[in-house]
Amino acid sequence: MRILFSVVLAALVSLGLSACGSTANVKLNPKIATAIPDKTSFVLKDARPDAERVSSISGGSAGETRSYGDDTLTPPVPDLLKAWLHNKLSAELAGKQVTLEQFSVSVLDPAIVIAPNTAPGTALLVKGLESMFSQKIVYVRVGGKVGAEEFYVKESANFQGRVAEQNVEATLTRALDMAVEDIRRAAAK
Repeated sequence: MRILFSVVLAALVSLGLSACGSTANVKLNPKIATAIPDKTSFVLKDARPDAERVSSISGGSAGETRSYGDDTLTPPVPDLLKAWLHNKLSAELAGKQVTLEQFSVSVLDPAIVIAPNTAPGTALLVKGLESMFSQKIVYVRVGGKVGAEEFYVKESANFQGRVAEQNVEATLTRALDMAVEDIRRAAAK
């Protein structure tokens, strides 16, 4: 009986820990990651802060935030946006400069609070189980200028359990489509 309990406990802990967190890298589906054009009808200037160009993990009282940078998104952000705009707004952006000032992709994994007197094994099991059922939030923010006209969009989505590549990809795709519409508006002014 004791062996059965240990096996079941180990299986639950393994299952719980596998549900923690989010994917480390995001390689976008070839349908989304279209070919990067050598030439475009517009100029794309990448003016993002250095902190948005590299991945990071930070923690706080709200939980852990994993931020995806150019090193963990394939293709990197400037290439992805360039291809997206080339395919959807080439005519509207002809001869214009698009300055990318913000493009952030992050996942918030909420903190799980365990009572201070909880036994270590129990605390690990509770954290694993809670993580399986907790809602993680994927955030995407895109901002900048077309000429002097600003554009900015943000999109977020909640996912239960471990955040997978396709969750990040789906949220990123919606944000890019929203950015196209706001950039179209900015380019028309």
